[in-house]
Amino acid sequence: MQLYINKYIGDGNATQEISVPADWLGGPQIISLQCHSNAVLDRNFHYTADMPAGKSIMPWDNVGLIDDGISAVGTSSFTVTDPNENNEEYGYFIARSLTGDSDHEFAHGSYTGDGIDNTDISIGQTWTPVVVVVLRAGASYPHFSCFQFGNYSYPLRAGSRVLDRIQSAAAGTFTIGTHDDVNARDDTYYWYAFNTVDNHIEAGQYKGDGLAGHDIVLSDPFSPHYCLTKTEAAGWATFHRWYLETLGRAGNFGGSPLDDIISAMNADGFELGSHNAINQDGLFFSYFAARSGNGWDDTVSATAVATATITATFTDTVTSAAITDSVSKGTATSDALSKGTSISDSATKGTAITDAK
Repeated sequence: MQLYINKYIGDGNATQEISVPADWLGGPQIISLQCHSNAVLDRNFHYTADMPAGKSIMPWDNVGLIDDGISAVGTSSFTVTDPNENNEEYGYFIARSLTGDSDHEFAHGSYTGDGIDNTDISIGQTWTPVVVVVLRAGASYPHFSCFQFGNYSYPLRAGSRVLDRIQSAAAGTFTIGTHDDVNARDDTYYWYAFNTVDNHIEAGQYKGDGLAGHDIVLSDPFSPHYCLTKTEAAGWATFHRWYLETLGRAGNFGGSPLDDIISAMNADGFELGSHNAINQDGLFFSYFAARSGNGWDDTVSATAVATATITATFTDTVTSAAITDSVSKGTATSDALSKGTSISDSATKGTAITDAK
């Protein structure tokens, strides 16, 4: 999987093209985008590769699929139309899986609602999702769950946790209820899901104490680039990104930016302010923390009589019929190698590994 969290500044033109990192192996398969700096403009836009061409969803206005949000997605960029007001700051969260993955840590897809309770939605993988987001093609608010509070999930807006939407998760599936937000008969829905990834993705919960400086230490400590939080009670879903210039400020899904939210992204987690939206005394909060990364979970295999060519970025083991030991990321392997050779440095994308028989 490849994951990237960044921002752009609106230029006021009819459209603006936003480039993805140069080392990405294709365009984003999901995009979550919000304006940070203006209450009126603080709408959010969502895209998945399963949506019709040129379409995205703007759930804050409760209108479903639209034409002028994220209007195009290519192999090296995406184009925005409406979210491009002059000098406004927009943050985005993008992800894609890699061709060589045997079992991704990220999945996306679509389904047609059947109105039946406890409907299982297959994610096409073997892991159990720790975060799921569901977006309705028709007018509705999106919902997400970190599966911290039983069968409850949350709207990506103001509001309390709710039942009968995203209910649970198990190996290879998540389960939905009957509410129209997630399961109206014959309606189309889009979803994406993440697994835990060491040093890059974690979901969990904490209890607020109302005191500024409350440190949340992740179970597998890393410094997040993005945090999404939601209280168990009525309140905003808030998000904070590492590059926000106003210390402690966070955006929220549908209102003015809030201050005194997350005051620092620490080396092992994040530090809370005292605002009730993120740290009300005695309440529990779900969080989704993520850090940009590139291909950390890939295992790529190739089999050939004489030559194996690695065509994706990877960090784990690469094997071929001719070479059985591990090859680490980034090593230049242009010479002939005999069977069993161990390479301890890293291999670059597309390196040819030749058996010396």
